[in-house]
Amino acid sequence: MKNHFSYAFRDSEALSHFIKCATKHCDRRRPEEFWEMRNEFDGILRKEIWQDVYAKCIGHIAEHPACDGGMNWHVTGLSIYESDEFSLALRSSNNNQVGARADDGGAGPGTGLVSTHPAPAMLSLMYPSQKTFSFYRLPPGFDPDVYDPDHRITHHRDECIPSWRRIEVHSSREILEIAPGQEGRWNLLEFSLKPVSAQRWEFQKSNGTPSAAILTTNRSATLLSMLNEIARGNHREALSEVAGLLDHPDFNVRWSAARCIGKLDPGALRTALQKLSSDPHPWVSSMAASALETLLNGQPHIQHPGTSA
Repeated sequence: MKNHFSYAFRDSEALSHFIKCATKHCDRRRPEEFWEMRNEFDGILRKEIWQDVYAKCIGHIAEHPACDGGMNWHVTGLSIYESDEFSLALRSSNNNQVGARADDGGAGPGTGLVSTHPAPAMLSLMYPSQKTFSFYRLPPGFDPDVYDPDHRITHHRDECIPSWRRIEVHSSREILEIAPGQEGRWNLLEFSLKPVSAQRWEFQKSNGTPSAAILTTNRSATLLSMLNEIARGNHREALSEVAGLLDHPDFNVRWSAARCIGKLDPGALRTALQKLSSDPHPWVSSMAASALETLLNGQPHIQHPGTSA
């Protein structure tokens, strides 16, 4: 993906400075450095900056059909900047995913579900003057890439937060949403890293139990489809590239890469299974160890994680 700074906002000196700083500090491989942007984020939480942006850019924004000639600018979700490492966007009551990308789908207020955040984020309510947010705690040691049916979230607190104040979302420890049952329009500024995990989890609000896993990007789905096609067509020339996917961050891709290797070169399968037998994901390591034992017993067949023999 190429960096994209929306033409409607690039004339703002304050936002341009913020983007330059974020480009320097944001690396999704080092999420702890994201929090070094606190002061810079606070620096753009000034109403006059956004009034100036509105005055300069209204002509461009009003061209967007969803903005109704500019009348709905303050309640319409707009992308300000997108890169491979981070995004800066306006979220709104027309796009009620707090802490999730506009195309990410999933839970929202009123659904009975609450969703983990795909990456660390800083938010600020821009309109109206205050809103109540619900905070949920994730269990200690929560890993979004590992399914544990015994995990439970707990409702921690509801807090009325005024506009133009930084709200931090620590994606490994908590979940945040605008509390349901609040009428009226609202607008949020969201600054976040791009997803650092392959999936996020939806939990039932009523009892805190996990409900489903949702992929945070479509890249994994694309790779899984490609691996199936490579195996089906017996494209042995792709073997080295497939082997490289044994280190992919998505455990589904790692396991499917091993299965693909088994189709392309049964002789290389043993090495792949030995590598995955120490995989950090318990499903992958367990299934790899089981498949390796089956292979050594003369039955070269491996399955998807979670299926029975």
